[in-house]
Amino acid sequence: MKNLMKLLFICIFSSAFSAANAQAPAKDTVKSKTEPTQTTPTKDKDYVIMKKGAMVAVKNGEEANLLTTYQCTNGDKVSATGVVTMTDGTTRTLKEGDKVYRDGRLEAAKVKPEKSK
Repeated sequence: MKNLMKLLFICIFSSAFSAANAQAPAKDTVKSKTEPTQTTPTKDKDYVIMKKGAMVAVKNGEEANLLTTYQCTNGDKVSATGVVTMTDGTTRTLKEGDKVYRDGRLEAAKVKPEKSK
């Protein structure tokens, strides 16, 4: 009879702890109280742009005429005449207002809508 009582006590005691653990959330599922990081890229400060028919390099907000080839971090190259040579060998000529960022992203010029008279 004593063994049966011990066994019953152990079962009740262990089930009480397992019930308490079952209600506690797992550590990796608890939501963080910190704000999520921004996922949209911010505007880069370094790029080249076709401006008034000439290539202009912008570095940290300072503009200067592009005199040599601009090397992007992804391997693309932009010549002083506005020809972009991609790493796969294809080329593209930039139009007025087109930008190429340091990481190789190309941003087409924004077309302003014409005013109707």
